[in-house]
Amino acid sequence: MLELAQQILYAEAQAILKASEQLDEDFVKIATKIANIKGNLIIIGVGKSAIIGKKMSASFASCGVKSFFIHAAELMHGDLGNIDSNDICILISFSGKSEEVLKIIPFLQDRQCALFSISQNNSPLANFCQANINTNCNEAIKDIPAPTSSTTLTLALSDALLALVVKLKDFKINDFAKNHPGGSLGKRYYEKVADLMHTTNLPLATTSINIKDAILIMSKCSFGCVVLCNNDELVGFFSDGDLRRAMQEEDFSFEKKALFYASTNPKCIDKNALAHDAFKKMKENKISVLCVVENKKVIGLLKLLDE
Repeated sequence: MLELAQQILYAEAQAILKASEQLDEDFVKIATKIANIKGNLIIIGVGKSAIIGKKMSASFASCGVKSFFIHAAELMHGDLGNIDSNDICILISFSGKSEEVLKIIPFLQDRQCALFSISQNNSPLANFCQANINTNCNEAIKDIPAPTSSTTLTLALSDALLALVVKLKDFKINDFAKNHPGGSLGKRYYEKVADLMHTTNLPLATTSINIKDAILIMSKCSFGCVVLCNNDELVGFFSDGDLRRAMQEEDFSFEKKALFYASTNPKCIDKNALAHDAFKKMKENKISVLCVVENKKVIGLLKLLDE
């Protein structure tokens, strides 16, 4: 049974790999049109293709392209009113022979909108449209034509198309975050450093503090560091790691200034930066606490544990 499951996964993976080798200029043409769209991107399909189309539309909308899905059958019953000449319609049909999809083409042509398809090359649907993304493949389950490889391939192709559009539009993570204010994804990409930083009980000290007193502040404030300031401006960062390294020195003394062993060029971040970027910065630099600075003054600290 496991071998059969592996065969299905392999067949679907092969369909995607084969398609990646057969991409042509139609793919780039469609992506370029979408990136410069003036109206809406409308995805149309029936059956399992409709389900893939809903996901495709939702993904484009999340990346700054106004998009929605319409079931092909509903277009014949009033939903044509949603479409005008500024729109782009992408019709999905693996066979390219779906009656409900072919039936609406004359009405879409009358609207003078751009028509593209995701279907097999040279299918009736592909021949009616201005450009086509080829989905020619064999379904994965032997002797059963249930949509398997075809739907997987269509989904993968829609993701590749989205990637091109994102690149062409120069759509950035900040833009993405604006469309995802809720849920764990929104928390990761929408929250600012100011939303998470600590502003009370900060381990601040003057540059004249000795190691003995710095340890007392470390223990009291539980940040594992002491931030050294001069007239409230950041000068140095003395961490518990700095303390351990200092204690290995032959001339170590608790009366020495903490600044002598501190980092005098500590990593900082602005309060308006994305929290996601701040945590990434900490991981890249292998630090657990980041100073939040405004006009050179420390206004808060962000812990890696706050992620």
